[in-house]
Amino acid sequence: SPKTYIVMGAPGSGTSFISKLLEGAGVEMGNVKGNNKERFYENTEFVDLNTAILKAAGGDNTYPPSEEEIMKTDFNKEIKALIKKYKSKFWGWKDPKTSLTIKKYLPYLEDDVYFICMFRKPKHILSKYRWYRRNKSDQHTRKFVSTFNRALLSAIKEFCEL
Repeated sequence: SPKTYIVMGAPGSGTSFISKLLEGAGVEMGNVKGNNKERFYENTEFVDLNTAILKAAGGDNTYPPSEEEIMKTDFNKEIKALIKKYKSKFWGWKDPKTSLTIKKYLPYLEDDVYFICMFRKPKHILSKYRWYRRNKSDQHTRKFVSTFNRALLSAIKEFCEL
């Protein structure tokens, strides 16, 4: 039966590694190309859509908006069209921002859906993002990571109750 794999987690939590493994195992991960394929293994169309959703909700991936604001946005047609475009027997996508927006996608996910969720201690993500730490405090970065983790846990709970 068709299977959908959605790789989620805060940036720096290991999502690219898992996405690369899935692609190597024959899962169609979308239009992963160029430098993106070498480093992140992200479907750029899902990345762009998630960026637009966060922007419309009044934030971005550095300063994530609230779940309430994300859910108020109207991207249903775009989500449905993008899923239809890439859906195949074994397919999926990876974008850390999906951890924040996944509840927008839930009504459109059919078949057998797998959430592959990466959690990593914030202190390890802090050390990885030295460029980020130059501009933000450790406290902000910990809050940033915990926002992704809380959103993901909330989505898992909702997904399990469907």
